[in-house]
Amino acid sequence: MDKMDLFGYAYVPGFKPTKSRFLVGEIKKDIARREDVDQLLKYVDWVKDEYCYGDYSMIRAFLVAHEFEQDAVEHKQTVGMRRYTIGVRPAQSLEWSDVKLVRYAFNATSTRIEFIVLD
Repeated sequence: MDKMDLFGYAYVPGFKPTKSRFLVGEIKKDIARREDVDQLLKYVDWVKDEYCYGDYSMIRAFLVAHEFEQDAVEHKQTVGMRRYTIGVRPAQSLEWSDVKLVRYAFNATSTRIEFIVLD
């Protein structure tokens, strides 16, 4: 398994150490490509299996880059959705697509890095 760039979690308020959400992220210095989307989703699938008991709704995923190839944006739309089932009697069939593409840029005026979430 490669190592993901970002991994974090949030606790259920008042019930620490019970975790309620997981953050998975991949950061690219320059341009994000199609294979970077696949890499991020590989990490998402691994976190789902290892920490979330099969429940994708506990995961938020981010691919952060300075630029995105159009092919990467289109690929995210195509492969960035997962179907899964949780519960028993009744079981629920759900869809997950919480993958965000985030563009960063340095603002010379404010001397800060700015982040823009792409649609």
